[in-house]
Amino acid sequence: MSAISDFATSVWKEIRDRLVGVVSDACLFLVWLFILLVSFLALHAMARFGYPAERLDFIESIHYYAYLSIFVLFMFDLFAKTVVSIWKGFK
Repeated sequence: MSAISDFATSVWKEIRDRLVGVVSDACLFLVWLFILLVSFLALHAMARFGYPAERLDFIESIHYYAYLSIFVLFMFDLFAKTVVSIWKGFK
């Protein structure tokens, strides 16, 4: 039993820093996704209450580019962290 415990402890010590980074990035992504979901629901509520369609189209385009920019930022961050992790592994 001690060998399994020692193995689990050594594995945890090895992956702990990477896991904390991944989990924190995932939580940050989920917060932004939740904010965008709330704004999406607000857009639909505005449409139901008769907000002018041309203004809604403009706001929806801003909303789309917000989704796109968050996706690009997080994918770039993931790619950069992966490259750095691989690069550190070669040294």
